[in-house]
Amino acid sequence: MRMQYEAHDPYAVRATFYLDGSPATAVEWALSRDVLAEGLKHHAGHGDLRVWPGTGPEPDVLYIALGPVWKSALVEAPYRDVEQFLGRTQQLVPLGTEHEQFDIEAVLARLLSN
Repeated sequence: MRMQYEAHDPYAVRATFYLDGSPATAVEWALSRDVLAEGLKHHAGHGDLRVWPGTGPEPDVLYIALGPVWKSALVEAPYRDVEQFLGRTQQLVPLGTEHEQFDIEAVLARLLSN
C-alpha cells in the first residue's frame, strides 16, 4: 500500500493498493483522513470505509475494510506507518483546519455552472 496526501485536497488520503504485490493490479481509493485518524484509536467509518486498530496478538496492525459489508476487501496496514504518515499530514494541514485550504464558494460555483 502507498499513501499520498496533498494540501489542496485536505480531507482525502489517496491510497494505492497493490493486489498480489504487482503494479499491474493497482487499485486507488480516496480515503477520509479523519476516518483513518479515528481508526487508529477505535472502530471508525461506515459504508465503504471502515477502519480499526488490531488488538490481542496483532496490536501493530491497522485494519482497513473497503467496500460494502457484504463484499469488502480487508487490508492490513502497519499501524506505526499509518500513524506516522498521518502525523506528517497534520504538519501540513492540522486536523480541523482543512476548510482553510480551499475556497468553498468557488468550488460550489464551478459545480453549479455545469
